[in-house]
Amino acid sequence: MKISIHIPFFNEKPDEKIKPLNKTKLFFLKKSLNSLQTLPIKKDIYVHCHDSFLKNKKLNCKLVHHNLSKDQLSKGYLTWAVRDVMEQQKNKYNFFMYIEYDILFNKNNFNYWLKYNSVLKNQKLNVGFLVLEKGIKDYYSFHLQNKLKEYIDFKNTKYFIVGFPYYCLWIYDQKDFKNFIKTKWWKFKWKGKNFRTFYGITEMSATGWHGLNMDRYTATVIPKIKNNLHPGCFTIHATNNYFYRKEKMKLSGRYLCKYKKDNLFSKSISEYKGESKSKILALKTKFYFRSILRLFR
Repeated sequence: MKISIHIPFFNEKPDEKIKPLNKTKLFFLKKSLNSLQTLPIKKDIYVHCHDSFLKNKKLNCKLVHHNLSKDQLSKGYLTWAVRDVMEQQKNKYNFFMYIEYDILFNKNNFNYWLKYNSVLKNQKLNVGFLVLEKGIKDYYSFHLQNKLKEYIDFKNTKYFIVGFPYYCLWIYDQKDFKNFIKTKWWKFKWKGKNFRTFYGITEMSATGWHGLNMDRYTATVIPKIKNNLHPGCFTIHATNNYFYRKEKMKLSGRYLCKYKKDNLFSKSISEYKGESKSKILALKTKFYFRSILRLFR
């Protein structure tokens, strides 16, 4: 078995240090590459760049250069340029993965995904992940906006539904990947915004084929093991730059890192019965007014 891994690396200011750790993007890219090297499978890692900065760096990867304008780079189109190369490889690898440069994904994450993907994919369920950041003492879930409450019971295991299934990467086997590239979701022929979700250009690419507004999966889920989520679902956001901005982001309504790693379940959980008509109406109403308000900004 063999996997193709692709990382876009937009590095407009090479010497800029990212707070709070005060390290450059290159530092975090190296950490990500080292973590990916632990995967228990043959791998080719491709880093997609827009200049020659990485050319003479000692990195265990293959470099792919793209000629993009400043406007294209600033808008995030490097993340979409990755897909042309991936599509050319569709018959060469068993697995395909896209991941952001500062996400640490290791052998435990891969083994977890491999095990549950074989169980769940035919049920139209996507194996999910949660990104963590380190707080003062504890790890916090990066994107989770509400505690996990609803679950699907399958073969005596509870699989909790992730309401916002965005975790800065996607991974599919060859069969799903080949089907993915035939869709509008692969070709950028869709809008990243609707009543269920609100993606920018880079988020659209990092979501892959498991977004809330897509048609491959019914839900993204994570299995419960004993009293917590499966440990393989947790990846690390190495730059760790959102926890320390949480108060400012809270004021803007974009509060991240709300819940500790060991406190992700709601006090009352229930089996998933599907979305009610009233919930869908509420989401559509909220989206309508959000769209109207943006016209006046």
